[in-house]
Amino acid sequence: MNNIVDKLHSLFNSAKTNDSFETEQKILKIRVLKIPLRSETWWSSMFHVLGVICSRFKPIMLTLMKRVGDDDNAALTAGGLYHKMACDEFIINCVVLRKALATIHSLSEYLQGASIEWHHVAHDIRACKSMISQFGNEMSVAEMLEHAEEISTDCCILLNVTSPVNMTRNSTEHVDYLSHIQSFSTKVCHKVLAELRLRFLDTGMELLKGIDGLNSTSQKYLKRKTLSKLIAHYDDVLDVNETLLNAELAKYHMFANSGSGIATMDPAFYPNLMKLFNLKRSLPESSAEAERTFSTIKRVKTQQRNRLDDTRLSELCLLACEKELTKALSINSTIEIFNLSKRRGPL
Repeated sequence: MNNIVDKLHSLFNSAKTNDSFETEQKILKIRVLKIPLRSETWWSSMFHVLGVICSRFKPIMLTLMKRVGDDDNAALTAGGLYHKMACDEFIINCVVLRKALATIHSLSEYLQGASIEWHHVAHDIRACKSMISQFGNEMSVAEMLEHAEEISTDCCILLNVTSPVNMTRNSTEHVDYLSHIQSFSTKVCHKVLAELRLRFLDTGMELLKGIDGLNSTSQKYLKRKTLSKLIAHYDDVLDVNETLLNAELAKYHMFANSGSGIATMDPAFYPNLMKLFNLKRSLPESSAEAERTFSTIKRVKTQQRNRLDDTRLSELCLLACEKELTKALSINSTIEIFNLSKRRGPL
């Protein structure tokens, strides 16, 4: 699938093929689209690529047919792509993969933003995992099959995975397309869930749930059960007296329910609760966009440029905690000190 998508973009990025593709879309009186390039944000970019392939499958195939007749090197590529795409299995795989990526598209887009709120991410991650786990049920399979049939009918490609082109040389059994959809859906689900579990560990998710208890917009705001996850994780650092914390929470909820002026209450009367809020403020946050921006600084050649390890995160956390001191620093003086330094590796 990745190889076909990359070759499609490479072929349709040429002026001759692109002009032909635009012409076919204009003849069909549909909005002109281009096949985008897959980027390092794989989930998002692949979703957009598959969207163009599924919605413009017929003009893509017509363009490939025209390019096959040309006398150039691209004709061989066009012929190979046409043979691989004029296949019911390819159509079904595109539809299934696009629908699966749609469930995590909003999460992927949010994580690419300039700033993120982790308590919002926690809710979306749990929702995505739940949706992916239910992906491939009877209703979902019927919907994907209907979409694949629309594409195949429009291009006069029989939607039947029992065709010889989809059978191995040693195979003597026909494969039903419903079984193929369910099988491929299961593979996609396992792959996506494995990736989500790898990137968002269970321990980290429990920590995010605890942080959600310190989010004033959450229904779990200052709930003892939610905060207990955070206290258990940072027990050796926070030194929170849980008995006093329970009393502080009870006092807070008493004022909150009575409608008294909570905003004017002195934090000094809530020392254990303030430890949790200070912890939340000290936790560093970094989005994918921030890391990619940092990685594009080609002039600074260091080992730490392309990764966020514990050392760098600790230093960023320290800078965030001492932001009042960093604001007072003179940028020009710092640059001068850096220029006079003989070794610049630790930057």
